[in-house]
Amino acid sequence: MALFEHLEHQFFRILNWLLAPADTLFASRNNAPDAVGPVFVIGPPRSGTTILYQLLIHSFDFAYINNLVGHLYRCPNLGLRLSYLLGLNAESITFESTHGVTTGLAGPNEFGLFWYRWFPKTPHYADELTLNSEAKNAIRSTVDAMRTHAGRPLLFKNTVHSVRIRALRHLFPKALFIVCERDPVYTGQSIYRIRTNRSRKEAWWSARPRELDRLLDMPLIEQCVYQVYYLTKQIETDSRSVHYDKFFRLSYKRLCEDTEREMSQVQTWLKRHGVQIQRRSVPLPQLRANDKKTLSDEDFEQIRSLVETLWPE
Repeated sequence: MALFEHLEHQFFRILNWLLAPADTLFASRNNAPDAVGPVFVIGPPRSGTTILYQLLIHSFDFAYINNLVGHLYRCPNLGLRLSYLLGLNAESITFESTHGVTTGLAGPNEFGLFWYRWFPKTPHYADELTLNSEAKNAIRSTVDAMRTHAGRPLLFKNTVHSVRIRALRHLFPKALFIVCERDPVYTGQSIYRIRTNRSRKEAWWSARPRELDRLLDMPLIEQCVYQVYYLTKQIETDSRSVHYDKFFRLSYKRLCEDTEREMSQVQTWLKRHGVQIQRRSVPLPQLRANDKKTLSDEDFEQIRSLVETLWPE
């Protein structure tokens, strides 16, 4: 499996370099610089952002980044056109994922390799001063061309965007953000379970807060809780520093308990901000919040106690 993934990575790496020049032709045809959006789904890892992303694509007529476009990260506009020709759309997606990774070419993709072409890999934090003019122009022209081709609102999801809010708002002044929130006890527990099951437990996983250096000296279980804490704090700080009303906060637990109500509230909020998104006539899945203790009593109590200290009532 590892060999297949390596060969697949190398194949698409070469393909991207060969096809990248073609994408500039699409970017030059952009005529939607003043369009509303894009819409970004953000939140700490394991907070429910992936299921929210899948639900939004399933429920609304959003243009989104699928796994094929994610593979063609240096020529995404070409990828979108191929997706259209192949019939890859929201009707083809499932509600399955593994740590944010979905299956099938139509499955929604975080588009990480695209954003990493310009944004730093460590630390992940980025504001309006992080990118140079050339990078800003390249991102804007590519994304605007994608919106022109799609002809409808464009939706992105990436947990690392939780620490890129200021940069994204600078790039796209009309951007909107949907923040997925989950009880930090269960978010921290989930991150801890992932890291303890990895072969290199000491290696950091997912979004890196600005305070990363000080976290690396902490015990593993504390790293996981503080990761959630600092990412949550960064979202709150940056949302208040730009336009707070451009952020819609959605509870993972409520999303699972009453999916219809939450989707309706999202649609109302989007329309209030100029995003005239069409609702699909499709049934919603039955969801169940996975908020239960899955660790030993000792580990769970340590997480719960730390959360109570960091998030006092």
